[in-house]
Amino acid sequence: MIQDRLSDGYLNIICSVEGVFPRPELVILAGNRLLNSKSSIKIIEGRYTALTSAVVRIDSLPPTVEILCDMQVPLANYFSRKRDIFFRGKIYYHGFVD
Repeated sequence: MIQDRLSDGYLNIICSVEGVFPRPELVILAGNRLLNSKSSIKIIEGRYTALTSAVVRIDSLPPTVEILCDMQVPLANYFSRKRDIFFRGKIYYHGFVD
């Protein structure tokens, strides 16, 4: 999962999987709220590669929120979750403020 702060006050969240079979379903949540997202899926050598992304206004998120990427493979009765924490405040990199 990738969280990318855009310069215009938005956060781009990207979730992807590779080499999955059967066809997976991906969703992105902020806290318990399902985010509107755009998805693409390709078949490469008989396996699925899927990507979903959501763009959300940073000021619409709580100061600290858990970001979730859920993958479900209904035909295989399989579920997996990636978790990350988003902090709305400034980010510090080795003593520098971003």
